[in-house]
Amino acid sequence: MNNEDAQSPNVNWDVSENHLADFERLYQNIQSNGYQPQSELEGDENVLDNIYLLIGREGELTVERGYHRVAIAKTIGLNVVPVYVRARHEKWQTLRDEAWDAGSKDELSHDVCQHIDHPDIAAALRRSK
Repeated sequence: MNNEDAQSPNVNWDVSENHLADFERLYQNIQSNGYQPQSELEGDENVLDNIYLLIGREGELTVERGYHRVAIAKTIGLNVVPVYVRARHEKWQTLRDEAWDAGSKDELSHDVCQHIDHPDIAAALRRSK
């Protein structure tokens, strides 16, 4: 890499430093106060956003937004944080609907039982009690 590459005109260092400062402030806040959704933060409604997930056909979780918050939560060892599910695959939604509508675990199909510990299925089952 030559010196010209190191000083690329496409990098806005002021924005990068501000972003890093925001990230550091968010890290300190989560470390001190635990994870809080944006709705609970005063004056920081846009600081790196909430965590939004997509759920795939087999229940796989994909972060759509909130990568910084996920990284911080993992780094400081938080096992549970609130998230918003933005979309579920149609196949997964069918399994979740079954769990939601079930009166008891005895009513669940084998397919749903295979995912009984998944947080989305577990939440649906808690709701149905």
